Amino acid sequence: MCSSTNLFSPSVVGLKIGIIIFITFYATSCLQDNASKKKFAAKLYQAKICTANNYNKLKEDINYARINNPIDFLNYCDHSLIITLDNYPDQPESYLEKIHKTTSSLLRELSFTDFKFKIVLDSAISDSSFQAYNVITSLKSHGRIYQHRSYINTTDNTANKETIRLGKIDEQEYYKIFNKILSDIQSPFRLHLVKNYIGNVADYNKFGIIMLTKEQADLVHDNGASFDLSYESFKNSLTSEKIDSAIAEYQKIGLLSHLTDKQIAQAKENVAQQENQILNQVLHCFPNLIYTFDTELNNLKNPNEEILIELARISRGAFIPSDIVDTFDKPINTKARISFSINGKLYTTEINANDDWIDPAFFKLINQAVTENISSGEFYELYGDGQDIGFIFLTKKQANYLYLNKLLVFSDQWQSAEE
Repeated sequence: MCSSTNLFSPSVVGLKIGIIIFITFYATSCLQDNASKKKFAAKLYQAKICTANNYNKLKEDINYARINNPIDFLNYCDHSLIITLDNYPDQPESYLEKIHKTTSSLLRELSFTDFKFKIVLDSAISDSSFQAYNVITSLKSHGRIYQHRSYINTTDNTANKETIRLGKIDEQEYYKIFNKILSDIQSPFRLHLVKNYIGNVADYNKFGIIMLTKEQADLVHDNGASFDLSYESFKNSLTSEKIDSAIAEYQKIGLLSHLTDKQIAQAKENVAQQENQILNQVLHCFPNLIYTFDTELNNLKNPNEEILIELARISRGAFIPSDIVDTFDKPINTKARISFSINGKLYTTEINANDDWIDPAFFKLINQAVTENISSGEFYELYGDGQDIGFIFLTKKQANYLYLNKLLVFSDQWQSAEE
């Protein structure tokens, strides 16, 4: 005897309604997703990032659900490329130059020769239990040697493929060597990273590079990009030539007189290997000149004592506090006592210790001690990001020269740092 199902039974009707709701929801989601993609495509066309032909092809492919990942938009953009690491060998000597050559193909002015690299231990984060490495790349373009330092994974090819991809090349850093070239030649363009994701998970096998003007990049950022576009500096003022000139000026006014020729040469190498947006970053590469610290002090046991010791170091013998007392980690009624001696004279103050932020009363005490005891110079505050604060010890003559010639950005010159 055959059994039959009542097509109008509550269970069947409920199933049908569920299917209809799912299909309706899915269709609505697809329509909304396509509308969002088309809006972004129009933005790319408006910004002249893609041509009319590519724009029309992109709209067609959106309609046919051929855009499965935001990075796919790059296939329709001018001056862009997608790099898939699985397409390259696993050994640095076999893939590093190839990836740089591929990247430089975006603009004829980025062509280079004499590519070299060396892998070095990152001593800043390595210890006995963990070793991290950087790769220093070097290439010649427009008659100048350019360098850049970035992370590299040194795992050998016996590891699994995913481990090799992660850090095979530092996708967030390696291309910035070309932005140094673009800045030097006063180009309106910068290279930008476009990250790739599979769902919400970063895909370390694939990433994109696109070359944009500031106006194009701003348009993409300001209106909500469909792809993850990096932020880059478009300042053309801090060229390699200006950096070289600034270092020569530092030497001329005696700012580097405490350093050996070897130390100066190494500092210049460090400058060349990093991204520099203001001259403070350049001078920071030279030892015992600038002390920068986080104004949120929760990571230090005796933060004010450590700050005093570091300020003494960068004063190069001018500021020598002794008998330091810091009760920051043992406050009484949210108050801590700070004291130190200079030339036998005691300086003491009470500071707030009810949160992790440094109390300005501490700096007021230091300035008082310096004013009353030191004639060779004083501490000057440098421009910071609001979280970090930096100090340098200068004579008044040095400070005036650096200030007037814009060879450093002091704390009251924040506008010049944004130019």
